[in-house]
Amino acid sequence: MTAPLQTPKPRGRKPSGAAMTAAERQKLYRERQRAKLAEASAIPLRDEKADASIAELNRTLAEALEEVARLNRENDALAYKVDRLTRDVKAGESENTRLRKRQDEMVKDLEHLRSRVARWKAQDGTETAVEPVRPKTRRRKAVT
Repeated sequence: MTAPLQTPKPRGRKPSGAAMTAAERQKLYRERQRAKLAEASAIPLRDEKADASIAELNRTLAEALEEVARLNRENDALAYKVDRLTRDVKAGESENTRLRKRQDEMVKDLEHLRSRVARWKAQDGTETAVEPVRPKTRRRKAVT
């Protein structure tokens, strides 16, 4: 026994008999495009309120940009002042340190001279019972 042979199904869409040519399809496409363009031209692009709103936003933006520029200039000026004051403080600190060292040297010289005067007086016999006055030493604050 032999199996019945089946015929293969045809591929694709079944023909409807109303197929359009490429020129007809292109003509319909162009008509749809003209219709869309006609609808779009009937819609107003902008209205008065939108124009006023845009103008107000542009003015606000311009004012904000001017304010930013002003604040940047002010910031630059303040940064310059801070740098200058920092330099002045550092110079003052070094000057202060130099003056303290000089003061310490002068105190040592004074103590040395007082001790020499006391020795001379002791040699001459004119020394008094009064102890020589010693300068107070400065206490330096601990750096934290």
